[in-house]
Amino acid sequence: MGASPGDARAGDARFMELALELAARAIGQGQTPFGAVLVDPAGQVIGRGHNTVRADLDPTAHAAPRAEPTCPATGPCSAWIAPGPRRG
Repeated sequence: MGASPGDARAGDARFMELALELAARAIGQGQTPFGAVLVDPAGQVIGRGHNTVRADLDPTAHAAPRAEPTCPATGPCSAWIAPGPRRG
């Protein structure tokens, strides 16, 4: 039996709060305010990151790609992470 809609909304809110905390961290570092959280099907956070475009002088260093390197190379997210070098 799956989680109830109320449980899912509570989890979504928790993940959004974490993303907002990451966005606030980005602001504190002079970056644009974007945070990203990767969550596996069991509801576990498996990746997190925030924009580092200005600090890295890299126009591709957005929050979602920055979250990917914190995700384990094996396990739940290994099936969708593109092969090749990983930033981190």
